[in-house]
Amino acid sequence: MKYAFIDYENIHSLNNLNLNCYEKIFLFLGANLQSIQLSEKFNDELNITLITVQSSGKNNLDFHIAYYLGKMDMQTDKNIEFCVISKDNGYLGICEFIQNQRNARKCTLFKPQYQAEESQEIKLIEDKSAKTANIEQYIEEFQAYISKTKVEHLPRKKDKLCNSIRSQTGIKSLDEKLRQEAVAQVFDALYKQNIIILSGDEFQYPQFDGGMIYLKYEKYLLCRGAKRRPTSLKSLKNDIASKCNIKNNATKVNDVIQYLVSNKIIKNSSELKIDYLK
Repeated sequence: MKYAFIDYENIHSLNNLNLNCYEKIFLFLGANLQSIQLSEKFNDELNITLITVQSSGKNNLDFHIAYYLGKMDMQTDKNIEFCVISKDNGYLGICEFIQNQRNARKCTLFKPQYQAEESQEIKLIEDKSAKTANIEQYIEEFQAYISKTKVEHLPRKKDKLCNSIRSQTGIKSLDEKLRQEAVAQVFDALYKQNIIILSGDEFQYPQFDGGMIYLKYEKYLLCRGAKRRPTSLKSLKNDIASKCNIKNNATKVNDVIQYLVSNKIIKNSSELKIDYLK
């Protein structure tokens, strides 16, 4: 049995989601959405709960989904699988958190792909010899490179990272102007998809060097009300160590703090007070 939690603000369509596979569907709509797109036909009725978010704001709908995930996790049998439907990799953290509880349940992120959207998102670059370069292909090539490279040898500075994107993909066959454009597009895509994340002045690779804890703690922290967050640097460090299970790793705790600063979640704060920017 499965429950679906759909971030409609992110996917914009209910087509081709096999909704009849879900016992219950929680459909989340943003404040600015006026309609729902559904052309697929079903023989059986669907059990849909519609949740409309009244106010707009960054990540506001994400917080509502996180709330419902926690609420339903407490109320329903652990044999029921949760499936978050969104193209936002930010949900990976909370899915992982739910799956790693002592009394865990299966919780996964499903990222739908629509042909019309893919044709828009895959940006094509034409070189002077009429070659067409596929940005998505370059991303796959770079992911293949980092999956085969030892973690300690992965580029951490932006200039070296861009050089690796250029040298380890088909971008190297383009002329200079097109190379620069392609590298910039691949870099932006890697960052938006959380394949690379910035911690301090260095980049981390969550899938390959334990960086998932950055995303996990960020999601956890942003889901908490302002009055329930750590108020001092010491309490923040203790909270990170506890929630990320890194109590004996002060270096990793400090790395998480640097990640929060780099991504403008907190600013450089004193020992006595933490200033939150989100």
